[in-house]
Amino acid sequence: MNDHRRKTYATADTLAAALVKGGVAMAIISPGSRSTPLALAVSDEGPPSKVVLDERSAGFTALGLARATGKPAAVVCTSGSAAANYLPAVVEADRGRVPLVVITADRPPGFLDRDAPQTIDQVGLYGSAVRASAYLPVAHECDPEWVAGEVRRVLRAAYPPDAGPVHLNVPFDKPLEPPARRDTKPCFEISIPESGGEGVRGSSVEALGGFMDRAARGLIVAGPRATGRTERDAVHRLAARSGWPVLADGMSGLRSRDSENLVTTGDMLVGDRGFASRHAPDAVVRIGGIPTGTVTQNWLEGLRAPEILLDPDYRWREPGPEAVLRDPIASLLNQVSSSPVDGRWTQTWRAAELRVRERRRYERTHHPDTELALTAEVLDSEALVWAGSSMPVRHVNAMLEPGCGTAVFGNRGACGIDGALASATGAALGLGRRVTALVGDLTFLHDVGSLTTARALGVDLSIVVLDNGGGAIFEMLPYLRSLRESGTEDAYAQARELFVTPHDQDLAAVAGGFGVTAEQIEPGEMVGALRRARSRPGVSVLVAKTDPDAMFAAYDRLYRT
Repeated sequence: MNDHRRKTYATADTLAAALVKGGVAMAIISPGSRSTPLALAVSDEGPPSKVVLDERSAGFTALGLARATGKPAAVVCTSGSAAANYLPAVVEADRGRVPLVVITADRPPGFLDRDAPQTIDQVGLYGSAVRASAYLPVAHECDPEWVAGEVRRVLRAAYPPDAGPVHLNVPFDKPLEPPARRDTKPCFEISIPESGGEGVRGSSVEALGGFMDRAARGLIVAGPRATGRTERDAVHRLAARSGWPVLADGMSGLRSRDSENLVTTGDMLVGDRGFASRHAPDAVVRIGGIPTGTVTQNWLEGLRAPEILLDPDYRWREPGPEAVLRDPIASLLNQVSSSPVDGRWTQTWRAAELRVRERRRYERTHHPDTELALTAEVLDSEALVWAGSSMPVRHVNAMLEPGCGTAVFGNRGACGIDGALASATGAALGLGRRVTALVGDLTFLHDVGSLTTARALGVDLSIVVLDNGGGAIFEMLPYLRSLRESGTEDAYAQARELFVTPHDQDLAAVAGGFGVTAEQIEPGEMVGALRRARSRPGVSVLVAKTDPDAMFAAYDRLYRT
């Protein structure tokens, strides 16, 4: 029996040590019985670890940590539905290119067909979302050196260029308690892939340079992406050399500094049909994900201009653009020299940009109580902002000024509202700094249990909730709009219940029930409330009641032609 235990823990200890050698920044462990050897091994031999009770919250906490730090994070759980609760975070990690290492304990083979409790089929549980998987034999039957090799193979797949989640499944047979003496771990090394380590191909430099030289009216479109300083500088330098305007999404990272070619109001500009038709480019260079703004998305889809995608993250796999270049962006752009376009092309974009920037400032000054103005206050006040999906990320895209020192994060892979509070918690944990989450009311309610996670982990987290009484974004659905405009009140009311999902919750009271500081604030109190939140450690929830009609009116004013 002791031999069984020693071999079981030799497997678990080897796996834990491999996480350290493989560069995993932290492990989030959820309590369970079948995972006892994993939990003890990771706690004793693995990377720094924290305990999060709820696996769904744990998955997003690790995701937020990995996204904010750029380093892999691991999650560890027991068998059964616990493992299934990681799926939403795995999906986001897949689409968002986030290195997430999922480690699930399992029952031995055969238990599934004997109606054993907490037993599901965990082989292939996450489908095509994971980059690599390893399904180990029962732990006490494994050779530690072979385990090290399997973990090495799987961990390497979590890293760029095609970063994402990986899955290790380990069955354990009883007894699960540790032996009196654990075996010495095998000696092994794991080489961590270097980010951006691959060189730039000469063919890529030639392709991009020739593409830009052939264009008279070129445009750079930068969507959501974790963009470092070196890459940002390279984009701005290329724009300056070529004269190409840069339509920079609020989540692109490119608005951290201003430049003559930077366009931060692209969604408003291309929403003007006259401007859009007069300023259709004859070539487009795309960087990052799909832009946040629906108007920009639709405009790009309608263009007939050829495109080149700079896609080192392997986001784009389907045919369509003229070329998809996988080279490291900064290194590639620094080698491209292109002939400058006619200066009038850049000047007309710049002039229009400055006009709409003035409109944006006027909006803040004369309509300070709208969600857009409140978002601008948050962006001006806070250094690290986690933007929830639905309306908040759209507010950020509309209101983030150039030169703003705020770093903005968010789940823009699958773009769901789930796990927003846990993700922001993970970012605060990984960075060791206060993060401010800007979320809608339904996003808050969807993940309100993660207040327990944030409080237990002791992070400094400010949560600003824009409470417009339900999913106001769905008021923009063409179906609801048509019912509203046609005057069919009964049909509109019934449909609204399905999509807008109004609620009557006192969100400050809900937050207070989780033992965190919570305030109901008036719109004009936002700056002071944020200052109070920064002055006290722990979690603070600030609930601002807003008027959805005023929000839509603000967008109408910004987007007016």
